[in-house]
Amino acid sequence: MLPELSDLAFGVLRNVFVAFVWDFVLFHLGRAALLLATAGRYPRGRSLQAHAGRISAAGILVLVLIWCGIALHNHFATGTA
Repeated sequence: MLPELSDLAFGVLRNVFVAFVWDFVLFHLGRAALLLATAGRYPRGRSLQAHAGRISAAGILVLVLIWCGIALHNHFATGTA
């Protein structure tokens, strides 16, 4: 009985975490990046609901680009370590 309850609790917590990260963090990060790139024209209105997956994918792309920028900076930075 206890393993089933712990599996259920873990599944619920995982789904809540994934929903929070995907639906909130990545969506708003992608939306901010797209609004900056398009000077405030996209995404607005009905396209927010219709293109939610694409907007979240743009958030993933922004995170990957930030990570690549940090990696390149660390690689090419000349320091006195």
